Amino acid sequence: MGHKTTSDVRILHYHCNNGQFADNAFKNSCSAKGQRLTFCGVNAHFQNGIAEKAIRDLWESARKQLLYVRQGWPAAIHLALWPYALRSAVNLHNTLPVLEDGTSRLECFSSIRIGSK
Repeated sequence: MGHKTTSDVRILHYHCNNGQFADNAFKNSCSAKGQRLTFCGVNAHFQNGIAEKAIRDLWESARKQLLYVRQGWPAAIHLALWPYALRSAVNLHNTLPVLEDGTSRLECFSSIRIGSK
């Protein structure tokens, strides 16, 4: 069954850590939408390797953006900019055409073509 997102993507299964995802409200919501839910073992981050790698890549991209700006305009850099740099990194990660067929991750996820091809 699964739950449709705004992009018509059906989420059928979540595999997550035991933090906030073990909350009863989240588990009940998944159950109501017909979504399966499994959890990683304690300290078994390797079970979510793809997600952990993506998080690390986003963190490094945001860090690089701030370091680059600091070289040219050091007075403009402040810790408060971190969320904006991370959001920018996420936007780039999702929308740049990096897949073999010239599409973006967002296009692949949503099955909606927005590129020039």
